[in-house]
This record gives sequence, structure tokens and C-alpha cells, in this order.
Amino acid sequence: MCDIDIEQFVKENREKIEEILKAQKEKNTETEETLKGVFATLMKPEIQRHFLRAGIEVLSGIEAMLRNVPMSDEMKEKAHKAKETFVKEVMCEIRPGCKKTSNKKMKKIDVE
Repeated sequence: MCDIDIEQFVKENREKIEEILKAQKEKNTETEETLKGVFATLMKPEIQRHFLRAGIEVLSGIEAMLRNVPMSDEMKEKAHKAKETFVKEVMCEIRPGCKKTSNKKMKKIDVE
């Protein structure tokens, strides 16, 4: 289509185009409000505590599994230490007034 055809199409269909744009804007606003509500719910501290505790439970399960697989005692100790460090850091996130042990990121543990 050339510019003249587009202009003619818009002139002939202006009302319909405006209705479509208005409906799209309303739908976007509705979707945005829904997403804001979902995000606000997920960010509530009491909900975050549950997710963090669930994560700690998963890590505890993995640690228990690692204790039962054949690997060196050194590797088992490193896995346990990594889990304990993570748990301490997470607990400081959900307990007011807790001081983190460090601001450093956890080191990568090389598995041989």
C-alpha cells in the first residue's frame, strides 16, 4: 500500500481503529493491574519466608542425599559448609536486625 491508500483507509476506518486502540489500552491496563497485584502478593514478607524456608528444606534434603553418596569426606564437608553458609545468609534476610557474616559471594566449589 502506498501512503495515499493508507490515509484513505484511516479516514474510512477511523472510528473502528480508535475502538480497537481503546480496547487494547484497556486490556493492557487490566493486565498491568493484575500483574502488580500478583507481584505485590509474592513480595509480602510472610510469603517470602515460606519460600525461603522451603528452599532451606530442599537444601537440607540435598545435603542428606550427598551424605549417602560415595564421595570423599572432604567433599561432604564442603557441601555441608556451603549449605550452612547459605542458611545463615538466608536467615539474616528474614530476621530483622541480623548481621550478615560477610558481603562476599559464596565461592565456587570445584568438584573433582
